Amino acid sequence: MKNPATRNNPLLILLDMRWRIIKNMFSRPTKEKKFRWTMLFILGAVFIWLDYMFFYRIIGYLDGLPLQIGEELIAQLINVIFLTLLVMVLFSTLIVSLSVFYMGRDLECLHAMPINIRTVIPMRVFQTVLNSSWMVLLFSIPIFVAYGYYFQISLGYYLFLLPSLILFIIIPCLLGIMMVIAMMRYFPTKKTHQIFSFMGMIAMVGFVVYLRFLSPEKFFGKEVSDEMMIAFVESLKAPDYFFLPSSWMMTALLSWAGGDTALAWQQMIYLGLSVMVLFWLLM
Repeated sequence: MKNPATRNNPLLILLDMRWRIIKNMFSRPTKEKKFRWTMLFILGAVFIWLDYMFFYRIIGYLDGLPLQIGEELIAQLINVIFLTLLVMVLFSTLIVSLSVFYMGRDLECLHAMPINIRTVIPMRVFQTVLNSSWMVLLFSIPIFVAYGYYFQISLGYYLFLLPSLILFIIIPCLLGIMMVIAMMRYFPTKKTHQIFSFMGMIAMVGFVVYLRFLSPEKFFGKEVSDEMMIAFVESLKAPDYFFLPSSWMMTALLSWAGGDTALAWQQMIYLGLSVMVLFWLLM
């Protein structure tokens, strides 16, 4: 029997519905599901470890370069990583938010319930952010852990890293949701979904081709010259405009590593204010 507080609170009703859906997904798993989850866990763990080792080695090479060239290239590499994450989450959000807001199987049930729209939107936003960014967040953390471990940064760096990364990822999610809502005023749902899916596929193929041109496997199991390492990082040039969230995150991490924690917290405030403004505009 439901708690009266839950029965009378629309937000708690939606949370209870979401919890029941998740619970049903993992209850009484078949052998096929157990095998699939085990393989995904193993492959994910291997990928995370290789991700960590790859960037740890690159940072080590760059830091050993003379005349502070390595510091500039490390900063450039971090900026490219954040900008790539920004674009990836934005494209992912365009597809996920369209499905969550306009093509979800539970939409008819929600519309039939006596729930205010201002209660539904925050739940849909949370669901979209979670579905579109959890994998990016999971596979990006080892990169910055490798950076912190290599330079032996204090524990405060890791406590600062997670909330700042979450704020950073929420920004493209909210931007993507706003873009979808704006487009749905002029285009049909299925056509928009096909367009976004095609754009996402093209972006993914382009990213894979770009990685193949970089040939990152040449850094494993062999000696790499300084010229090859410099050429690799210089090929990753990206804009670092002051208004980009990727630039704020780059400045925050480099500042914390350099001992200027005040500047790092300032960049985190920029991220937090941006999230609040975007969420206010969305509501």
